[in-house]
Amino acid sequence: YSMSASPMTTISSARKKSDSNSFHLWLRGFFLLACCGLLVFFVLSAGTPDNDGERIPEAAKVVTVKTAGARSTGHLIEGSLNGVDYYHCGAHTDEPERDVILLHGAKFTKEDWKKSRIMDRLCGNGKLSVTALDLPVQADGKTLQKLLNALAVGEGLLSPEGYYVVVTPSASGKSIVDWINTGDLDKLVEMVGLWIPIASPAIETANVDRLHALQQQSWPVLALYGDQDSMGKKVSERLQKELGAKVKEFPGPHPFYFGMAETFSTYLLKELKV
Repeated sequence: YSMSASPMTTISSARKKSDSNSFHLWLRGFFLLACCGLLVFFVLSAGTPDNDGERIPEAAKVVTVKTAGARSTGHLIEGSLNGVDYYHCGAHTDEPERDVILLHGAKFTKEDWKKSRIMDRLCGNGKLSVTALDLPVQADGKTLQKLLNALAVGEGLLSPEGYYVVVTPSASGKSIVDWINTGDLDKLVEMVGLWIPIASPAIETANVDRLHALQQQSWPVLALYGDQDSMGKKVSERLQKELGAKVKEFPGPHPFYFGMAETFSTYLLKELKV
């Protein structure tokens, strides 16, 4: 005599089987999500390739502020001072080894230093503070001096001691040349510890006697240009002759640096010994 399973027993078995299937589905889903998360993490941490095929960190987070008020660390801040917009990153230490100021030519803005990843590379070194300024190319020496003072004393973004590294591509070199021609040379040497003109045409108008006076003070100048830029070569060689500047030729056109972000950034870091 055999007894068939009761309806209650059948329902209980079905529920157990359903619960078991649900658990396995949940476990598979969790495992799949975990794998996807790890994949995304490794892709993001690897960075993105630049023009030279090397991998560099992802762009720093930009925090927009009206005034920075203090040095930043670990991220990029965006602000404006006296009508001049800027990006700034601070060193990863209490005090940077050098403050680097990036100006730009007539066809560019501070955004190009960011888009090219040059700013990311310089900031990523951790030992520099880097500030990209939208200073108009028509600005004279007094305007530049006042802005540097305001960034140091008013905003606390630059060291009050000066000795800044000022990079002036193309037309932006007018501000330094005007300072050379009409300003206080002792103040120039004190505030600008290294001038890096990149094919600045205004150099042709620099007063030779004042260039010689700066040479007597061993004022450091590093003149850069692209090998396709005859004007850049000419003005760089003038600084070499009249001021004792160090000259470096790179392959490329007038704005060669944006097309070779890694090479340019690595060279600057090497020259700054950081």
